[in-house]
Amino acid sequence: METFGERLAFARRQKGMTQDDVAARFHINRVNISQWESNTTNPETPRIPALAEMLETTVDWLLSGTGTPPAKQPKRKKETLVSSYDPDKVERDSDPDWDGTGAGVIDGRLSYSPKLPGGMPETAASPGMGLGRIDDGRAARLVTGGIATGHPVLNEWVIPPSYVRNALDASPSQVMIMPVIGHSMEPMLKANDRVLVDISQNAWVGDAVYVIDDGDTVLRAKTVKKVTASTPPQYRIVSEAAPEEVEILNADQFKIVGRVVGRFTRM
Repeated sequence: METFGERLAFARRQKGMTQDDVAARFHINRVNISQWESNTTNPETPRIPALAEMLETTVDWLLSGTGTPPAKQPKRKKETLVSSYDPDKVERDSDPDWDGTGAGVIDGRLSYSPKLPGGMPETAASPGMGLGRIDDGRAARLVTGGIATGHPVLNEWVIPPSYVRNALDASPSQVMIMPVIGHSMEPMLKANDRVLVDISQNAWVGDAVYVIDDGDTVLRAKTVKKVTASTPPQYRIVSEAAPEEVEILNADQFKIVGRVVGRFTRM
């Protein structure tokens, strides 16, 4: 291995990573990694120590081949919040009345046909954060067994699937993007933010922010914490802006629509 690119490709394979994996870690395009490995271009100098650390090798070895090449890493099962199955490999449920123009949840799965390859729907289903009445046209309801009514799609977002899967621990085909309304989750979530909600993660698997339906007029994004040793299970529904005002609900008093795995916000 005489060149930087050859050593980079070797170290990446020894680590068990794809070019997409490396690109996602650095928030760049896979083409950049391909160009580095083919010696078409070189990474910026500040990136090289980060590359060496990620690939468990040294800067000297990457740059000059000095030292011991990185050893092959054993494959490790990635821990995710959804461990019982991979939603991307489950056949999508179908609705005979579905026209493909909107997005909806059917039996706990997102049903949507994007116009852009890999497009994720931003819908008018707004998780309320308190403060303000929401017009019925913007509200969304989740009925037991799933909803088959479509939510109008406002936009499509294209986010690298490898980033969604590896960095957010989410299923790319099951992410719905929703606008935030109200202020009760500030500073964590602000009005007009966009939250990424993984519909496949529709059961409590740990304290986190979830979009829930408790029978109110709108969906709500709240921090959900399980009450220790509660029987039957009870959960604290917390608004980050007023954490002392905790609502306690039994498991049968609300339904988790999905877990909030990320957000887009204004600076």
